[in-house]
Amino acid sequence: MDDCIFCKIGSGEIDADNKVYEDDYSVALLDIEPIREGHLIVIPKEHFPYIKDMPDDLYTKLMLTVKKMQNILDDVFHPPKVGMFVSGWDIPHTHVHVVPMFNSKDITSKPILEKTSPQFTKDEFQATKTKITKAIKS
Repeated sequence: MDDCIFCKIGSGEIDADNKVYEDDYSVALLDIEPIREGHLIVIPKEHFPYIKDMPDDLYTKLMLTVKKMQNILDDVFHPPKVGMFVSGWDIPHTHVHVVPMFNSKDITSKPILEKTSPQFTKDEFQATKTKITKAIKS
């Protein structure tokens, strides 16, 4: 899709500095408006407005990347849980949110609505990216 930012990232047309992982089928990015530190989104490189529209083989590959990112976030942040959800309100391209959860409100809209989501400086954002990419490489 010509005007889809996630398609442009997936194709390499745009080099996203929040990218932490890429394989042949998917890309994992730090969310630019995170619920908490380490909040990732995993996108398929191919455009699907709805996750239900994905062919089973690509869905499976996407979910394997999600699982890999859940394990990485667990290793890096040691949360009680790592949650995931699919919303797609902002960008109509399938994307799975993967969030280290330290309380039950970490994957609700409450922090966003109440504007209590953390705000990270560029250096803090880069430090989080470094932690995650280092864990992926090891």
